[in-house]
Amino acid sequence: MSDVAAQISALEALGDQQFLDQFADTTLDKSHFNHLGHLRAAWLYLQKQGLEQACISYPESIIKYATALGAPEKFNRTLTIALLTIIHARQQLNPADSWQQFVLQELDLTTNAMAVLTLHYSSERLFSAEARAQMLQPDLSPLP
Repeated sequence: MSDVAAQISALEALGDQQFLDQFADTTLDKSHFNHLGHLRAAWLYLQKQGLEQACISYPESIIKYATALGAPEKFNRTLTIALLTIIHARQQLNPADSWQQFVLQELDLTTNAMAVLTLHYSSERLFSAEARAQMLQPDLSPLP
């Protein structure tokens, strides 16, 4: 957990709004958009917009950011929306006052989100070209 706390501390150099503004205008340093940065952005989008709107705006923001970094092929719509859905469900069950508190209480998402996703999706489905382009429903177990 101390490694997670150290990573959180590094990301806290930017306040939440500054983080979101820089993400939106694609000036966010890519070091701030590691796995915890993804979780931070997802948590903040959900807090500000709710699940339905976040499932529209957050993927579009990631595409814009990834394109600005020259890596649009890294985007996966199914993975992004599935994680948003799981984060939202966990927020409802165990509300957190901040993204920092959320990632510390949801260590399985923080340290191994892929293991959580593979409870719902086979690797073949989750990493298919179709999953990158559109939201696919799980083939192993329903999302929460």
